[in-house]
Amino acid sequence: MPFLLLFFSLSFTWQADAEWIKLLHFEKNLFGQYSSRSNSDNFFTSLDKTPDSELNAFLIAYDVLPINDDHVICKFPLRTKYVVKKEYKKRIESINCPKLQKFKETLAPVGVSLIFSSYFLDSPSSTFGHTFLRLRRNLPKVATEKQIELLDHGIGYAANATTNNPLLHAILGFTGGYNGIFSLVPYYYKVREYNDNESRDLWSYDLNMTAKQMDDLVDHLWEVGQSTFPYYYLTENCSYYILEILEIVTDRDLVSRMPPWMIPVDSIKAIMEDPGFVKDISYRPSLKSQFLARASQLTDKESKQVYSLNYDSSWKTAQIDTVIEYLELKYPKEVRDSTSKFFLLRDKFLSERSKRKETSVVEILPPARPDTIHPSSRAGLLLGYDEIDKDFITIQQRFAYYDPLDPPEAKPAFSEIIFMDISAKYLIDKKDLDIERVDLIRAKIRNPYTRWFKPYSYSLSLGAEREKILCGSCLVAKTHLDLGLSQQLDNHLLFGGLYTDFKVGSHMQKGYGIYIGPTVEVTSYWSPLFRSKLDVSYLDIIDQDADAFFKLDFEVRLDLKKNVFSLSASHAILDTNTETRLGVYYYY
Repeated sequence: MPFLLLFFSLSFTWQADAEWIKLLHFEKNLFGQYSSRSNSDNFFTSLDKTPDSELNAFLIAYDVLPINDDHVICKFPLRTKYVVKKEYKKRIESINCPKLQKFKETLAPVGVSLIFSSYFLDSPSSTFGHTFLRLRRNLPKVATEKQIELLDHGIGYAANATTNNPLLHAILGFTGGYNGIFSLVPYYYKVREYNDNESRDLWSYDLNMTAKQMDDLVDHLWEVGQSTFPYYYLTENCSYYILEILEIVTDRDLVSRMPPWMIPVDSIKAIMEDPGFVKDISYRPSLKSQFLARASQLTDKESKQVYSLNYDSSWKTAQIDTVIEYLELKYPKEVRDSTSKFFLLRDKFLSERSKRKETSVVEILPPARPDTIHPSSRAGLLLGYDEIDKDFITIQQRFAYYDPLDPPEAKPAFSEIIFMDISAKYLIDKKDLDIERVDLIRAKIRNPYTRWFKPYSYSLSLGAEREKILCGSCLVAKTHLDLGLSQQLDNHLLFGGLYTDFKVGSHMQKGYGIYIGPTVEVTSYWSPLFRSKLDVSYLDIIDQDADAFFKLDFEVRLDLKKNVFSLSASHAILDTNTETRLGVYYYY
């Protein structure tokens, strides 16, 4: 009988359908052939690793006894459900899968939320934000909802980084040099990591899922959790796989809503665009957001006393609460080290706080939801005039993400994260189209210098541009870096620092140019619809036969239709040459 079964199985093949292909994360390559994104052998049953061979190998292995943790039924429970649903196999009532059963009993979700962790500009891999799943447990209501949710489970997908070198980290992240792995941790770990240690607000989007869909989700997490997938920062990242898994178990159209590049907030927009999928949204402020809200209620004298850390009995309860949060925020590692002076100082304040019965209430107004940010891509069409090229038209395409003058809602103020920004210039008189500028990546981090925090501000970029000082508008490779301090006054930010450019080009006299000098930048948000930015630099060129020169860039931006169209007017001065542009940006 076993021989006849094997003969029948080998002589008859089943054809994989779209559901099976999606279930094993197959995709078509450039040659039209399917390959799975998983790079783990334990994710497959066949040697060929094609949709049809996987289906047939799985069906053959399905009948092999005994059934234990290494059996395909135990390793791939959602695939098992698929072949039973398709009536390829009959459901086996009694199976022995102790590891799988323990996993399912541990999770047993009664609700699922997609969590967005806000932008963390201090880490290259987190500047676009992060998403992960929260699986809610069926727990007794013995505390507040915010306290109970800490006992839920967090499911994340992230790169398994193997280097601390920022440049190598970026290269490996963009080229799939890291393996991505799924992780299961208590939700309070995620809160500690993102909310407290990295000062990132958390937004919870509660999903409308049935009990069956949640059970399927747990089964598929079991399948992928034992495997790895190549991790790409801008495509197959945390958001891609989380969204794809949700699509598999809910049969909703989610991934197709995404652009070719996968930015975490776009996955939030995708679930919001699916009618009825999101049933509730909640906000958990970071420790820093809580502290700043509490500190803003103190008088200047009270703030100075808190900052001094010199306690006396005249302190208000609100000051004690503020200083405890300040120590936890400023010295997160030290306050958990019993040998540290900050641990002893915090313990002293906690002891004093326990003697006071009154509460200090702080109201934290949620900022704009992350899904309300403007679309990540932008196209531009501008008319211009300069003294060298005369009349011209600028065509611009930016793939992601935002600059300081884009609509400010739901993004870090005054900062910039750009990926692939390309600008071309059509010279009307010469009827010539030239690449004007290419920014592969551009980041501007403007963290205000305050009483409580004294960070540096900086910007960096890597790309190419037209050089007009050391050669006649030749295209050169360029790396930019500035470093300084920022001061915020209401809706205005002043930055001062050192500006440097390093350029390389074959048409330059020495083949390179190093530009260095002081720079000042003023960015103003005059209203929700109108913004301006002024940059002034005085630059010298090292080891070149050229005079120092002024560089000025001024731009104003007016939103014509929120998150869709913006009007831009700019004026630039480079040494003795001036340039003016007027045009429209379209966000999509």
